[in-house]
Amino acid sequence: MEELQSLLHAVMERIDMQSASIEQIKTDISDLKKNLNKVEQKVDRIESHVNGMKQMVGMIKEELSSIDRSKERLDQVLIEEENWQEQITQALALCSKEKKNQLKNIIDQHVG
Repeated sequence: MEELQSLLHAVMERIDMQSASIEQIKTDISDLKKNLNKVEQKVDRIESHVNGMKQMVGMIKEELSSIDRSKERLDQVLIEEENWQEQITQALALCSKEKKNQLKNIIDQHVG
């Protein structure tokens, strides 16, 4: 009978230890849930920042495209101006001194 009581006592101690372990596991799970919620909130903030950055990148790409178009237009205008100057230089080379002075005056008035 005493042996049975010892065995029963040992089983009860084991159950108490397992209950304590279960309670610790429950506490750990609760802590993990809290930490998981914090991580999820941080991920949400990061996603929000990433979305904002994507929008900024899109706007920057649009601006760069606009700048490229403006540069192309300015390059074309520059080429046209260079061609015009070349034609004037050639015309001046063929003209008399009096005509050159007249053309220079006209050009100065045009350029301004």
